Amino acid sequence: MLGSWAKPIGEYGIICFKYAMQALGVSMCAALYAIITLHLYAYFKVMTKLLYLRLGTELGLVWIAVGLTLAYNIVYNHFFAMMIKPGSPTDLIEIEILRAEMKQRSHRKEVDEEDDQFDGLSSEVKKLVRYRSKTV
Repeated sequence: MLGSWAKPIGEYGIICFKYAMQALGVSMCAALYAIITLHLYAYFKVMTKLLYLRLGTELGLVWIAVGLTLAYNIVYNHFFAMMIKPGSPTDLIEIEILRAEMKQRSHRKEVDEEDDQFDGLSSEVKKLVRYRSKTV
């Protein structure tokens, strides 16, 4: 009787653990962005005034631009590191297989010599049209 309950409880435990980890991940990301927002608020409220008083307008603006660039870089890279699925060596093999299949397919428009829409063209122009359709 105990064995019949053990399997479903284990599956439910795994599902609950999975959702708990997802919720923890979301809350940690929210906490990180809250800290970054607080940092930027303090930077603009305190540091910009100090930079203006000590360095002047021009050099102060340069340091503000450096601070904004660093903050943007941190947020941008962290956001995309969270959103993009990590790769693996098997993904590379699948990508190479798809690339080979795409290369073998005839996506390029071929120009037939007997095609009615190219009747008045010379053979050199037909070769040029065929070449352009392959490279485009």
